[in-house]
Amino acid sequence: SCDSVAPDYFSTTGIRLLRGREFTEAEMRNQVAVAIVDERFAREAFGSSDQAIGATIRLIDNADHQVVGVAAAVRPLDISGSGLPRVYQPLRGIESQQAKLVVLYAGSPGEMEKAIREAAAKVDPTVTAGTKRIEESIQSVLIPSRLAASVAGGLGTLALILAST
Repeated sequence: SCDSVAPDYFSTTGIRLLRGREFTEAEMRNQVAVAIVDERFAREAFGSSDQAIGATIRLIDNADHQVVGVAAAVRPLDISGSGLPRVYQPLRGIESQQAKLVVLYAGSPGEMEKAIREAAAKVDPTVTAGTKRIEESIQSVLIPSRLAASVAGGLGTLALILAST
């Protein structure tokens, strides 16, 4: 999986950098071909995270990128799997109709949501900014598992009743 991220993404999300560094503003502006890989990618491609720094990898854009950092592996918001190796590259503008903004904030969620909507409207009045807290995302991912657990519990209860009679 390949994600485009801005400077301070790792410190904002709490993803630890195990080796190397984050992207710089200059790399974002000058379109320098650099990448940060996660520890799974480093292990699979280079044998260890120590050997990844300074190595060259070819990404989907068919260009060679120099590895400047190794980040801790993160699990996807899907409890069924451990996730695929990840590569991060500098964000160079919005490339699609939808983008995600990760915000670390202090204060009430309502104030943060209002500030984001106001900022988006100043940049482009046609943009619709929706917000979703990470807690909400986690709850929606857990719905199928909770439903399956409830059904299994109900079937177990029914089996116990039938066995008792």
